[in-house]
Amino acid sequence: MSARVRRGALAALVAAVVVGTAAPGAWADDSSLERPGALGGTADSAVAAATARPLVDARPAAAGDLTIDGRGFGHGIGLSQYGAQGQAKAGRTASTILAFYYPGTGSTTRSDSRALKVWLRDDTDHLLTFVAEPGLTVAGSNPVAGTSNAATPLPETVVQGGKRLTVTFWQVRRSGSSWALQAKANGTWYPYTSSRVRTALAGSTKVTVRAKDSTLRNVNGSKAREYRGTLAANLTGTSASSVTVTAGTTYTSYLVSVVPSEMPSYWHQQALRAQAVAARTYAAFDAGYSSRPWWYDTCDTAACQVFKGLAEYDLKGTRLQTFTAASTTEAVKATAGLVRTYGGKLAFTQFSASNGGYTVARSGYPYLKARADTYDAYPAWQVTVSRATAESVFGVGRVTKVAVTRDGKGAYGGRATSVTVTGTAGSKTLTGDAFRIALGLRSTLFTVSVGS
Repeated sequence: MSARVRRGALAALVAAVVVGTAAPGAWADDSSLERPGALGGTADSAVAAATARPLVDARPAAAGDLTIDGRGFGHGIGLSQYGAQGQAKAGRTASTILAFYYPGTGSTTRSDSRALKVWLRDDTDHLLTFVAEPGLTVAGSNPVAGTSNAATPLPETVVQGGKRLTVTFWQVRRSGSSWALQAKANGTWYPYTSSRVRTALAGSTKVTVRAKDSTLRNVNGSKAREYRGTLAANLTGTSASSVTVTAGTTYTSYLVSVVPSEMPSYWHQQALRAQAVAARTYAAFDAGYSSRPWWYDTCDTAACQVFKGLAEYDLKGTRLQTFTAASTTEAVKATAGLVRTYGGKLAFTQFSASNGGYTVARSGYPYLKARADTYDAYPAWQVTVSRATAESVFGVGRVTKVAVTRDGKGAYGGRATSVTVTGTAGSKTLTGDAFRIALGLRSTLFTVSVGS
């Protein structure tokens, strides 16, 4: 639900304040809360880094420095991934874990073979570029008008300068009021058209590419991501730059990539199954959102859920990394089709890495309640913000006092609802979340002391 994720005014400041590393998983939400973005590499490697790097800044606080102690990682609403792991290790099943974090919800099934359109948000060049392979076809359609054209094959070779050259890459781009194809062969891009191609693309707002083996590699920069399903270029406006790229897949193919990206694949199987159900439900809830545009159901970043496809390759075809794992694929299969519902409707199954020992309620969703969680064992963290950084961020001179208003639920007297920063040149009051965003903190469950 990326359209509803808003950035705070101070979000870009102090990128290197936090000492330590990210927790696993995304902040699956659609609120105004800032989210940390997709983890680099795999969720497994991110957790390994979390255990290898220090969580505490050893530098002593000087006058005007802020020392911040905190708990949790993320908004704390719904399922806690660390809490789910703790419950699973304590012998609880996935269904029990889900009932704990989404109390009052029930379970039903929906087919995992359903189609899902995923917006590839990091592909921002307004082109669809993909690796050539035997058996490719291309077809245009107008989903709003309900029309579609017959697909036509793409050749494996093109003739240029009297020579037959092997195509290595294809590209779909907007050209005026129509679409154009380009083929790359022998290191050069060549326009490609035919009467069949013109017919296949005529009057379309969407161009869909399919492969004989049902896997395609989308090129983005110097890498190519492999997806099971289709790739499409979508015209979302009137200009040539109003082109987005989507992967068309199924819930099964989506989830076998999402679950290991959101939770470490070596974690307990019951925790992985709980994550699989939460992720499936979240995607279905996202796809059913009333203002969803025609061209996508969900996206591939932490603004929705992290979806990396099957694998990543360099442009020579060497596989660099894979994004599926046997354990998480097993979790998806074991929970096939299972979703959580409330009052006969899909539940909004938000989740975060850690709630710091107390879940957070969300207004309007009776099953997203505030309650103590003794199973979440994510370690407490501490950061030191230098005087210079604090002065730059808050603009009140040397900080002399930080007063925090709390919600009364959890450690330190609860999460920060507002923070007043007082200094030698004035004071400023921010919401707890704005303070967290400004300093890159892991959650709003923190306490602050000022060095003197």
